[in-house]
Amino acid sequence: VGPRADHAVAYERGSGVVVVVPRLGRRIAGGWAGTRLVLPDGSWCDLLGGGTWHGDVDLDELLSTWPVALLEVAS
Repeated sequence: VGPRADHAVAYERGSGVVVVVPRLGRRIAGGWAGTRLVLPDGSWCDLLGGGTWHGDVDLDELLSTWPVALLEVAS
């Protein structure tokens, strides 16, 4: 959700993995401008960039280390 939501693709694979990738990356110069990802319930571990996420996640924070995110539900 947010002003640049149409520049991100996110999907849940099964019930334990969420993938987030930017689309049209050249058009998002200057950051995500407050765009957020609403995660399914639970805590999610970022397998690429590290960290644990839950609820609404700011894409500037989530994608600060890597340009993509691979999240796995914490067991």
